[in-house]
Amino acid sequence: MEQLQKDKARRQREERKIRKLVEEDARRRKAETEREVVQLHMSSSESDEEVVDDPLFMASPKRKRGRKCIITPEVVAAIDAAKLSSRCATKIIAAVSESVGVPVADTNLNHSSLWHARERNREETSKRIKASFTPDNVLTLHWDGKIVPSLSTKDSQDRQAIVVTGVTTSQLLGAVPVPNGKANEIVAAVMGQVSAWGITEQVKALSFDTTSVNTGWKNGAAVGIERALGKDLLWLPCRHHVFERVLEDVFHTVMGPSTGPEVGIFRVLQQKWASVDHQKFITYTTFTASKRALTADRDSIIKFCEEQITSGQPRDDYLEFLELVIIFLGGIPPAGVRFRPPGPIHSARWMAKAIYCLKMSLFRRELGLSSADATNLLHIAIFIIKVYVKGWFLAPHSISAPSNDLQFLKERILYEKVNMKVAKAAQNRFGCHLWYLSEELVGFSVFDESLDDAHREEIVQGILNREGTDDSPKKRKLDMRDVPKLVLGGFSTQNTLKFFEILGINTAFFQEPVSNWKNLDTYSNARIIVSKLAVINDHAERAVFGETREWFGIAGTLLYPFIY
Repeated sequence: MEQLQKDKARRQREERKIRKLVEEDARRRKAETEREVVQLHMSSSESDEEVVDDPLFMASPKRKRGRKCIITPEVVAAIDAAKLSSRCATKIIAAVSESVGVPVADTNLNHSSLWHARERNREETSKRIKASFTPDNVLTLHWDGKIVPSLSTKDSQDRQAIVVTGVTTSQLLGAVPVPNGKANEIVAAVMGQVSAWGITEQVKALSFDTTSVNTGWKNGAAVGIERALGKDLLWLPCRHHVFERVLEDVFHTVMGPSTGPEVGIFRVLQQKWASVDHQKFITYTTFTASKRALTADRDSIIKFCEEQITSGQPRDDYLEFLELVIIFLGGIPPAGVRFRPPGPIHSARWMAKAIYCLKMSLFRRELGLSSADATNLLHIAIFIIKVYVKGWFLAPHSISAPSNDLQFLKERILYEKVNMKVAKAAQNRFGCHLWYLSEELVGFSVFDESLDDAHREEIVQGILNREGTDDSPKKRKLDMRDVPKLVLGGFSTQNTLKFFEILGINTAFFQEPVSNWKNLDTYSNARIIVSKLAVINDHAERAVFGETREWFGIAGTLLYPFIY
């Protein structure tokens, strides 16, 4: 019995040894077969030897790739519109394909194919957009930079969104990397896109933020672009950017300078919002300071805000701003009294300052603020409601820009009776940005039909008869003591004709009475062009921060995704 067990064990060892040798030989033969498969197939027709179909010695057949095309241009466009990464989109398409009875193995779906299909679709889309682009004769060129995710690395990079606008045109030209954000780099990026799109002749005006890299008289980006194009252009600095700086200076003057990236006092509202009773808000009549400052203007301000809401707003925070002003004045917004949760409190978010100051004044008692903080926030809220809200929401109106700026200066002077410190802070900042009261840009007022005919006639007479300065500056400096008695007719000179020359506007209608201008085609056509000049740079800002930042970047002539 014992001997039988020993014999059985020996046979098993020998069988394992033989099996191992056979497997090794099979692997060797398989490798040789794969190397010689081409020669074997080529010589098979000439061979007389019998082929033995032994699976042990045959190469594994290659799996055929599916041929059913489901990555169509429409599918790719939908994925891009949804801002999905290629890996995520592949999983979704695979699940949908299987659910409708189409095995994924039978399709051309894989991550790599989808990624390349998206690249091709963007390239074709870019070419199609350029081919179909028909620019207006008068274009305003915008640019603005944002730090966004890099296309090829995990780092961030500075990109300049370059946009043109006109009577019927609003086109993103590109979102070009500008590594150091210097003026010469911006000029190169902008001019590269202008040349690539073939619009050097149509560009008549520049719109940009009022940072020194753009506005520098010698080496700023605006001057550099003028030199590169070899012609004078209208400078239309962003009016929203100017008003952002005004509110920033007022806030810091009252609350003190910021010591970090966030506004610390706003964190109180964020932390206590969940426990705030939204029914226990208070209005301007609760406080002596706000009641005295706002009662006379209450109805007109509410009416203005309601008109702005009815006309539609491009952003939710603009709408919230208007609603909070109405609520603080004791009115009811069209959508009813409602309060949105507090948003980000980063110092760079200027609108947050306006919204937080209003909201914290409304819920002052619920938040348990110190007397000093509550009073300071109320002072800012009063300025926002009495002076600032109209200035901000009228800023996009090009034709009335000179009139609105002069009116803002006069209201600022009147505000000295309410709060001298706040009025001076607003004056010091706004007084540095009187671009639209320059001899050149006061030409907008010729088309301002909110002015009476006599006033507009005075502006025209100044254009025809008053000698201008030898070197007309792009922005005006004023002695604030003279502001109460100033009228727009005193700002126009013969240098204002440059406004019309740059835009190619025929001024023959100057010879006709102002009352007859509306009947003249030359005036009506010119007014359409002037009314469409963009005096805010929101076009470029939204191109980067919104759609371009999360979706498309344009480098050269190709569209590339910002996410994969």
